[in-house]
Amino acid sequence: NSTQSDQVATYNKNGVTTILTDGTAYADAMAIAVSGTDIYVGGVLKNPNTLQHVATYWKNGIAADLADSNTYSGVNSLFIAGTDLFAAGYMQEAGKPHIEAVYWKNGVMVKLTDGSNMATANSIFVSGTDVYVAGQIQVLPNVNFKALYWKNGTPVELSDGSKNALAKGIAVNTNDVYVAGNEGQFAKYWKNGSSVNLDDGSKMEPVTGIVVVTP
Repeated sequence: NSTQSDQVATYNKNGVTTILTDGTAYADAMAIAVSGTDIYVGGVLKNPNTLQHVATYWKNGIAADLADSNTYSGVNSLFIAGTDLFAAGYMQEAGKPHIEAVYWKNGVMVKLTDGSNMATANSIFVSGTDVYVAGQIQVLPNVNFKALYWKNGTPVELSDGSKNALAKGIAVNTNDVYVAGNEGQFAKYWKNGSSVNLDDGSKMEPVTGIVVVTP
């Protein structure tokens, strides 16, 4: 008989915790989205046969893999647009030297990078037919990551690589694109590519998301 021995994935609704996994394999819940009565949770679940961490989402507690169980992958963000489920994250493709930034639409993967440089997708937002994904990429030999977002697969760089930078959240309001993250010691957001510092840079304050509220 199996026994609980590893981290479980959970979510909390109104103070009540729902456990998504049984503890026999490592799991982590990284993102959540709700559509009507359906609750979607995205993250990783370790495959007991290949021992890889696999990008997974749970719909009302039922798990579904998004990537091959032989590849290292994970989900960082979910977004629901109508009846479409979008998940953004990363994948280590066999034969490629680095982790790639990817997203899935209804289980179909879209690659944002080719594996020649390390990259990951942290946040996804859909506006009409446009898909926006925020993340970072390390362009070797530079050791720093550049913050950027992809619009329909086309990259838009937000930093120049002189300081390590991460883009952790994205939101779109009409034609304005807001991205939140960090560059060097500064917490900041970018509006249409122009940066706004949120602190004085005296200490590291990680930014993990952004929401735009309209009157």
